[in-house]
Amino acid sequence: MHSGPAVFDKKVITESVEKLEGVSPIFVKELLERNGKKDFAELAKKAGVYAFWWVGDTTVLKKEINEQRYKLKGPSNRKDLIPVQICEAWLQAATCNERICLYVGKTTNLKQRISGHLRYTTENIWTDVNGKHRTNEPFSFEKKPNTVSQLRIGLERIFQNHSLQYIKKHIAISWLELEDSEAVNNAVNRFYIEDKMVADLFPIFNVDVER
Repeated sequence: MHSGPAVFDKKVITESVEKLEGVSPIFVKELLERNGKKDFAELAKKAGVYAFWWVGDTTVLKKEINEQRYKLKGPSNRKDLIPVQICEAWLQAATCNERICLYVGKTTNLKQRISGHLRYTTENIWTDVNGKHRTNEPFSFEKKPNTVSQLRIGLERIFQNHSLQYIKKHIAISWLELEDSEAVNNAVNRFYIEDKMVADLFPIFNVDVER
């Protein structure tokens, strides 16, 4: 049983975003492989918020963005895809301390959610266990291979290629565990913490044009 109602707390929201933005990101490869298990052992099964970053040589990412016209599926009453221009001004807005913010999110289980984003032991997320494509073609802008791997799906649509090599070399993550582990007690604040992170950091893969 939970201890009380979900309560809005503007101070908690503001301070949480400031804390997260002050956290130094850890490379995904280091986080996973330094314990030799590749299982996110350092992440708690607790509620929290997180941010993925492109760290290091940003010209690699920017080159692919300039060459690849990004598209998103629009409202259900619109059949054609909507081109989205990830322009230099957007990339500059998403850049903090020479790293580009790719995606921010909230969760009731940091370990499970971040693992789902990365699928670190799966080379090809676009096929099922039998090797059959879940979509019409890999890296498609039409149907997603799943609903949980937004970070990888975004990268692979940009690069039109599998992204584990980029994740191992360039992707870092910062996260913040919320003090109360019961989802209901910080449900309200989690939503606004995530919204404020989107407003502050302009992550390029948080855009949704389906509604």
